[in-house]
Amino acid sequence: MQLRSGRTDWDHLLGDLKKLQRESEVEAAKVVELGRRRRALGVAFGIKIGYISLARLKARSPAKLKALSDKWESVPANLKASGPAAESIEGIDFGIRQVISRVRRYLNQLPQPKPPTAAGTTA
Repeated sequence: MQLRSGRTDWDHLLGDLKKLQRESEVEAAKVVELGRRRRALGVAFGIKIGYISLARLKARSPAKLKALSDKWESVPANLKASGPAAESIEGIDFGIRQVISRVRRYLNQLPQPKPPTAAGTTA
């Protein structure tokens, strides 16, 4: 994901997630096996949840994005779903992890802030 200046960086991230969501929906439509289909639909839904959450985010600062992705990642990965919804839940978790991955990549590509200069030093 190449970054552009200003607001287009954010637009590029959202566009990337929208494309990922469309691709996952197309893949889910191709799956016919019931368990795999539930998981595939869950992936598409997880991506959509992430996309909507980010699109509604008022403060687009790197700190807010990092806090949100940290919050998403803090959900214990060792919890295992069981029963009829297990495939869907696993898919949703995977979809959200894909969103987190894209947000992390976006944050890593942002220019790093320059450290403050020490008072009283001359250049």
